[in-house]
Amino acid sequence: MLYLDSISRREDRPRPEYYPFSVPSLMRLDRLTFHTPITFLAGENATGKSTLLEALAAGMDAYAIGASGRVVDDPYLSHALELAGTFYFSRRRASRIRMFLRSEDVLGHIRSLNEERLEDFRYEMEKQERADLPDYDEVKRSIIRGNELDGRSHGERFLHILGERLHGGGLYFLDEPEAPLSPVNQIRLAQMLRGASRAGGQFIVATHSPVLLGLPEATIYEFNDDGIVQKRYEELTSVRLLKRFLAAPERYLDD
Repeated sequence: MLYLDSISRREDRPRPEYYPFSVPSLMRLDRLTFHTPITFLAGENATGKSTLLEALAAGMDAYAIGASGRVVDDPYLSHALELAGTFYFSRRRASRIRMFLRSEDVLGHIRSLNEERLEDFRYEMEKQERADLPDYDEVKRSIIRGNELDGRSHGERFLHILGERLHGGGLYFLDEPEAPLSPVNQIRLAQMLRGASRAGGQFIVATHSPVLLGLPEATIYEFNDDGIVQKRYEELTSVRLLKRFLAAPERYLDD
């Protein structure tokens, strides 16, 4: 299912002297269409993938998991709202769930869950004023120890939280979700994306992962200084480089 159909540049093109309009791929972008429930944004670092993803999330008023709530309220993402304002957003239907997630925000999300539990307990202490309530510091240690995510690796935490958040019928913006994941867990994530997309979700994902990019039903856009071009998996620069590297790593690593 598709919620966001396309974006197209407004008539007043911004001046390219400053970020994010100075990024070549974004400066040249006039229209981008989302053909399938999974769309990947691929390309080298600093080519504009994450910047455009943030702008899409801001334009769709997505909620940033583990950050400061709505993307448009995050002062670090002010450029995203500015970039979003230069596009028309063509929607096929409304989406009740609109989520933006970066892998590095997961730990912040876990901390916020612990803080909410502590705040609830502090409120009970103040309301009841009971001497038989357990010591606050001990409760704090217990909450942190008891958090079911604390005993897991960063990658396992990420998959657990993402699995809880994917409800099928929603619009999801994921920024390099493979970052904390092993190749095996990247395969698990690819399977999760496929299952959630078939249940009615739409995903727009900025990624470097050849595992995720290998999902055959996905649309892939590759970013470079010449613009943004739709590519097949085997045409991607990163995939062709990785195949050559795996065939002869010594060729790239010898002094």
